[in-house]
Amino acid sequence: MHEHFIRAKLAVALIVAVTVGFPAGASSQQKTTSASDFSMTIQTVSRTIKAGAPVWVDVTESNNSDKIQLFPRPNATDRGGNVFITDVWDSKSLRCAESTFYRKFQGHLTPEEMHEEMTSTDLGMYGGNVPLVKPGGAVEYQMDIGRLYDLSKPGTYTIQVQRPVQSNKITVTVTP
Repeated sequence: MHEHFIRAKLAVALIVAVTVGFPAGASSQQKTTSASDFSMTIQTVSRTIKAGAPVWVDVTESNNSDKIQLFPRPNATDRGGNVFITDVWDSKSLRCAESTFYRKFQGHLTPEEMHEEMTSTDLGMYGGNVPLVKPGGAVEYQMDIGRLYDLSKPGTYTIQVQRPVQSNKITVTVTP
């Protein structure tokens, strides 16, 4: 199971590398993709969420380049943990605790968790699809940030997502 996890994570890294446009054996005249070829925006319908409720964030990734790009998208099981780097900070600018689900994918496991078997739900997080996006096109996703981070305590949280560029930051308030 652990070997499958590592292979899946390497596959995602390869997809992200292709998305960013790392040239393999490219000539010096070949145009490469730069971060300015992409933009990412996040927003939420509700800036106030009850503790324990999903924290839905809408992500829009845009292809600003002049060529077709790959945009790996999360599947329904994942909701964003395997294709985006997501950061969440509390009102004191301290990084929030990652959920077990997100820690498993990111490889941030405790020694005790390293010995636990991955479940079929954990393994299911790798099967998304990879749409091709035309120049000027965009793809939209919806992520449950509460699945990736512990946002069960009331407070104000700042959220940012990246791949391959950083999104804007948004703030949500979790109420009792």
